[in-house]
Amino acid sequence: MEALARKVLRKPLEITVGERSVVCDDVEQMVEVRAEDTKFVRLLEILGHFYNESKDQRTLIFVDRQEAADNLMRDLMRRGYTALSLHGGKDQMDRDSTISDFKAGVVPILVATSVAARGLDVKMLSLVVNYDCPNHMEDYVHRVGRTGRAGNKGTAYTFITPEQDRYAVDIVKALKLSKVEVPEALQKMADGKPMSIGGGGDGDDKFIEQVKAGKAFKAGSGFSGKGLERLDQERDLVKKIQKKINRQFARTTPNAAGQASAAAAAAAAASAAASTAAARGKGPPQAAFSFEIEINDYPRKARWRVTSKEEITRLTEQTGAAITTRGSFYEPGKTPAEGDRKLHLLVEAESEMALERAKTEIKRVLVDATMAAMEAEARSGTTGRYSVV
Repeated sequence: MEALARKVLRKPLEITVGERSVVCDDVEQMVEVRAEDTKFVRLLEILGHFYNESKDQRTLIFVDRQEAADNLMRDLMRRGYTALSLHGGKDQMDRDSTISDFKAGVVPILVATSVAARGLDVKMLSLVVNYDCPNHMEDYVHRVGRTGRAGNKGTAYTFITPEQDRYAVDIVKALKLSKVEVPEALQKMADGKPMSIGGGGDGDDKFIEQVKAGKAFKAGSGFSGKGLERLDQERDLVKKIQKKINRQFARTTPNAAGQASAAAAAAAAASAAASTAAARGKGPPQAAFSFEIEINDYPRKARWRVTSKEEITRLTEQTGAAITTRGSFYEPGKTPAEGDRKLHLLVEAESEMALERAKTEIKRVLVDATMAAMEAEARSGTTGRYSVV
């Protein structure tokens, strides 16, 4: 309602009862005035520097629209960063799964609208980037307040374009209330004076040229893409992969009929670890907790990796769950033979905690392997090879 009122009214007067929110001293705030077409380049610079210093950290990136969140997530993934998006357009199950993965560190980067500006508390969240400038001071304070919590240090970057000069006054006010020096360009914008934009001078221009040439990526990722002109490809595929995995991993059903002993569960785990080929197991699972995930339609590399002897052994030892490959692989469009099923994994465990550990780890493996397949396809210059329903 406030945003709607501000669009309609001219010079609205706001009366606040009580003390206004202020960003805490533990957050280092930086505001940059820059053109729209330099924001993504600058974001890559920030992330590259941030994750070179510390790998086990979380980053929260705010945008103003749902479509922008999905687009930026896809662009980051094409640059070698694992990311998820969060906004009101996703159903509750997807949102819960995304937040859980972000907190657990399965995915270190979350791209979100202001729906994540309140109530999200992540211990390892050290970096907040306002990719799209917040449209009022309260939103700025709440966004930046996601980091620097409980005595921890945090860093917050805010990008603002010359076209967003109407937001500059609120950003300046927030900086002054928290006793942070206001950048000269931002102050000029708030005062209605002309200012230079961009940011980094010759170094910035050089980095932009590297990105356009497809030479600037996440440090150490080893991925060499085709430049910014290819970032629009495979957007729908990335979104389908994310939604498919979230949907399938929510199908966890306790199996009350089977009351296997701990010894039986251990034997099943050992058997699963030793198995290298797909077994056509038929009949209900026997462990107290179980779930199935169909892997038939994932890229071949993802199927090979998650069903390999080494991977199943590692997953079994790490999670304590028994993992069995079942069914047969069927080409897209083909129907399984009578009595058979498409290729899938059966995961069984004697405790819900072990089952959740297995779900999280298998999900990570599938996401990593699928994105690696997409990157390999991009390097070869082909598109549209994989189909995720």
